[in-house]
Amino acid sequence: MADPAETARLVLQTLVDVLGVLPIPGLFKDAALAIPVISLKILDMSQGVKRNRKQAMGLALYIANLTDATLRPLKNVDRPLGSAMEPAMRDFHKALHDVEVEMHNLASRNPLKRLVSYNEDVLTMNVFKQRIEDARRIIETEISIATLALVEDINATVTETQRIVGITQGLVEDTVNAAIDTQAVVHDTHVVAINTLAAAEDAAVTARDTLVFVGDTARLASHTRVIVEDTHTAALNAQAMAANTNDVARDTHHGMGRIGSRLEVKKS
Repeated sequence: MADPAETARLVLQTLVDVLGVLPIPGLFKDAALAIPVISLKILDMSQGVKRNRKQAMGLALYIANLTDATLRPLKNVDRPLGSAMEPAMRDFHKALHDVEVEMHNLASRNPLKRLVSYNEDVLTMNVFKQRIEDARRIIETEISIATLALVEDINATVTETQRIVGITQGLVEDTVNAAIDTQAVVHDTHVVAINTLAAAEDAAVTARDTLVFVGDTARLASHTRVIVEDTHTAALNAQAMAANTNDVARDTHHGMGRIGSRLEVKKS
């Protein structure tokens, strides 16, 4: 069976070695190391208490287990615990230091006095246990407060994340609606473009028909001009013919007059 004192020493020495390499987040290194270091001193001094050695070893194991149980949740904290932990750690260190002093006093007594005061020493060690237990409760309370604050921070982060997700979702919905509206505008623009193209085609047909009409009108005007010119020429010809007819009539009239005169001369 392993010696309780040696087991306690190994546990505490391991804590000293581990804390020297991996300090607890949020705790100053010397303060964290003080817990197992002081416990080792208590263990060493308890060897000097002969008559109540068993009780002293029980106290040493209790301190070792208590130290491990106290440090375990602190090791799981992944961020600094803040200044609130320092007073609690100081109280815990003070309780262990008080035990160290009392154990030193016990170990310093002469053997006869130790024998006489055995029952008193056992009672004193029970008081030590209670002192350490009170200090442990203080630390557990502070750890709970720090953990609660961490949980509240996490909840606040979750709430903020949910708020951001809600805003992002709203932005996504707005973007989708804007895309739908843009698609509708594109469709309307496409329809307008088709209608404009159709109107342009109609305008082109109208322009072509107008050009044909203008050409026909020009040709008709040309024909009309020819007809007018021909009519004018015919009028001139008719006028000349009338003049000729006039001349013929006049000449005929004169001729008839001369013939009449000659006939009258012959009759006479």
